[in-house]
Amino acid sequence: MLIALFTLYYVPLSIYGVERHNERLASYLSSRGHFVMVFTGGNRNLRGVQNINKNYVIYRTPFIDLSQKIRCSRIRSLLKWIMPIFEYTLFSAILAPKFVKKFNLDIL
Repeated sequence: MLIALFTLYYVPLSIYGVERHNERLASYLSSRGHFVMVFTGGNRNLRGVQNINKNYVIYRTPFIDLSQKIRCSRIRSLLKWIMPIFEYTLFSAILAPKFVKKFNLDIL
């Protein structure tokens, strides 16, 4: 099967319960011979596609850093919190259908 997982945060950017569960689920499914593509948010250091193995791919959405250009600390802190959610939602909605067609994914 060709499977796509969508999660806002993923290891190593976040190491809590949901992220660890998604990592273990993707790893387990790929070890059983299924192709797994994980769509997740990116950051300054982690972007683009990471190939874990031939059946396990992580696609990180593009990262836009607007917080450096804002002088007001309250707005900057709000942007640091809300921009990853906005980026992930926007880019996964735009790019996911392209990947579904390209890889002919079975399960989202």
